[in-house]
Amino acid sequence: MQTISAKVNPKLLTKASRLFVGSIDGRIIELLQNARRAGATQVRIFNRDGLVTIHDNGSGIDDFQKLLDLGGSGWDEKLEAGEDPAGVGLFCLAPKEIEVISGNKKVTIDKDSWIGKSVAVLESQEFIAGAIIKFKDKKPWDQDIVEKHAVFAGIKVIVDGKICHSLVVLHGWLRNLMAKTYFSD
Repeated sequence: MQTISAKVNPKLLTKASRLFVGSIDGRIIELLQNARRAGATQVRIFNRDGLVTIHDNGSGIDDFQKLLDLGGSGWDEKLEAGEDPAGVGLFCLAPKEIEVISGNKKVTIDKDSWIGKSVAVLESQEFIAGAIIKFKDKKPWDQDIVEKHAVFAGIKVIVDGKICHSLVVLHGWLRNLMAKTYFSD
């Protein structure tokens, strides 16, 4: 009896620049989810001179190879079971050139790296807690664009020094209101 199984053809990687150029909304959602899944409680986004910089306070990146592992989420089993992450990760930024810094390591992923070219993981001059991702996007990730997704992210998101509204804050407000209503003298 013949058996077959799914596999990813290496030629698919050569199409990364066409397959993963989603909307700015998709990029924001993916990167906020990744930060939260890494245990981040806060994400800061800065826009300067056409460069978007995202800095989270999550657990950081232990294995930089996972950055270019399409379909392999790298998350623990409990998170995998609860959220079913797709494993698109940084491929949401393909084919952009991006710089990723975490701990005392950094990497620059260029358009050829998305399709299989090897990338050197270098030592960073300074230690970075969490992770920093830098890249150019078509337009800035201003508060109006980010906030509509940050409200559901479950973490504090700050864009150019301004805090985005979130349901996390709303839950605290609601909990306090209910406590005063139902449990006051």
